[in-house]
Amino acid sequence: MIELISRGVIPMLYGDVVVSDEGFSIISGDDLMLDLGAKLRPSASIFLTDVPGILDTNGNVVRELTEQSVINERDARHIDVTGGLMRKVRSAIELARYTRTYLCAIWDLGSISRIFNNEEPINCTRFLPD
Repeated sequence: MIELISRGVIPMLYGDVVVSDEGFSIISGDDLMLDLGAKLRPSASIFLTDVPGILDTNGNVVRELTEQSVINERDARHIDVTGGLMRKVRSAIELARYTRTYLCAIWDLGSISRIFNNEEPINCTRFLPD
């Protein structure tokens, strides 16, 4: 992977089933991003989903999110960060210690392009470390 990155290839990661001592295990794409981001320190990391970011109860994108704001917002019920999304949010907030980290819609090419050009995206959530 390092060779590909040195040639300008942007890796797209995902979870998968891998062989392990127990037979087979699931490796999370979120865990892969966190591990590689901490080691490689890319200029940005983007979690791609089918929604434009973390949404509040009115369907608006929450522009910035920290662990403390997740705790406060969950208590106030302004955003729905539950289930599988909570693991992704925790990984993203941790990853934000090493690189600019976002959650964007996979089809939002304008925002993704802006992130690659060191600009703020139009319609994504940025994660910030506490």
